[in-house]
Order: sequence, then C-alpha cells, then structure tokens
Amino acid sequence: MTNRDKMYYRKGRALFLSAIMVLSVVALSSAFAGPAAAAVDQQNTERIINGGDTDVTNGTTVTVTVNGAFNQSTANATLLDNVNGQGITQSEVEITESDGGFGTVDSGPTAFVAYETTSNLGLNSDSFTVTYNVTIPQDTPVGTNINFNGTVTDLDQSDTASVGGDTQITVVSEQQQEQPTA
Repeated sequence: MTNRDKMYYRKGRALFLSAIMVLSVVALSSAFAGPAAAAVDQQNTERIINGGDTDVTNGTTVTVTVNGAFNQSTANATLLDNVNGQGITQSEVEITESDGGFGTVDSGPTAFVAYETTSNLGLNSDSFTVTYNVTIPQDTPVGTNINFNGTVTDLDQSDTASVGGDTQITVVSEQQQEQPTA
C-alpha cells in the first residue's frame, strides 16, 4: 500500500466513523423523546351535569360544570359546549362562573357556551372550570333528551379534545303546579 492509498483509507475510515456517530446521536435522541404528548388532558377534561343526576323535571334549572385540563400550563384555551334539545335557546343558558376568562352564550341551530382565555390576560394554568345553568322550559315534554357536545382546545399547542363525562339529560317528570289555597 502506498502512502497515498493509506491517506485515502484513513480519510474514508474517519468519514465513516463520523457518519455513524451522527446517526447514533440522532437515533438515541429520538428514542428518548418518544411520541409527542397531547396538550389537552383527555382523561381529566369532563362535563358534570347536575352533580351526576341526569334525570330532570321540566321547569327546573340544571347546573353544568366543565373542567378543562392540560398536560402543562397554557395561556390560551377555549371551550365550545353545545346544548341541543327541544326548547333550549340562548335565553335558557347562563354562565355563572368562567374562571377568569371571557364567557358568552350564543345561538345557532343550538345554544352554545363559548369560553376563551385569550381575550383576558391568559390562563397560565393547567386547568380551568366553567359553570353554567340550563333552565328546562316548563312546556318541555316528558321523555325529551337534551344533549351536550363540546371540545376544549389548547391554542398554544393547537390541540383539541372532546369533553367527556355526562352528555345527556332526560326530562322524566313534570313540575307539579301549586294549587291555590282556599
């Protein structure tokens, strides 16, 4: 082997070892990183209707609590929760606590609660709670189902998840009318 051949051999070997080292570092770092975690904590994002009692009487007011949870602190989050049932309009839904964010009730084909922290100074927390009341109209027939369907979004991470927990209430009885006393 000549000196020139030895030089090419050493350069080639050095290049090969450098390439292996770079590839092993890349492979090792991706193995430790694992799959990316979702920003919204799906297991702890839930809706609780009327303390879990989903059989209701017409003419009563039901309290709905939505807990949004995140795997890390976030500054910007939204909740959109649709309330869909016979006779339920914007006027039957009222936000009672919006955890420092901006809450509103709008109407489309259904009434929906919209909560957003970006219009305020931000959430800067790993959770929020929004509580609202739904008044079941007096003339709602027994057997009527009122459905709830919503999403929570971490706007910082562009991650959205469905709200779990209670999704429906059923009108099972009519409110008793008070009889005038003689």
